Amino acid sequence: MVAASRLLRDEDYFFAFVGRVNWKSLPPEDAAFLKEVAAGRVENCFGWDERTKPEEFNAVMAAGDVIYACYRSFPNSSNVMGKAAAFGKPVIVSGGLGGGPC
Repeated sequence: MVAASRLLRDEDYFFAFVGRVNWKSLPPEDAAFLKEVAAGRVENCFGWDERTKPEEFNAVMAAGDVIYACYRSFPNSSNVMGKAAAFGKPVIVSGGLGGGPC
């Protein structure tokens, strides 16, 4: 999603990065980009690197058009798939389970 948000900066797309980020797992260029997002310096992106309350997370899910899910060593599910189904949102899921990028 980082690559897509960089490529589509001048298009009519908006990206939200919501949830705790595993900074150690990111390539340096992705980490630098997400820090810019979190600081509010990327016009087509919003970043929230903190745990969210269920009602906040639900509001983000409801507002989006497409949901992208990326998990690594995530012991507690945020139930993204169930919430996406409840809100009628399509989901793109990362293939990063084998240690690849999310």
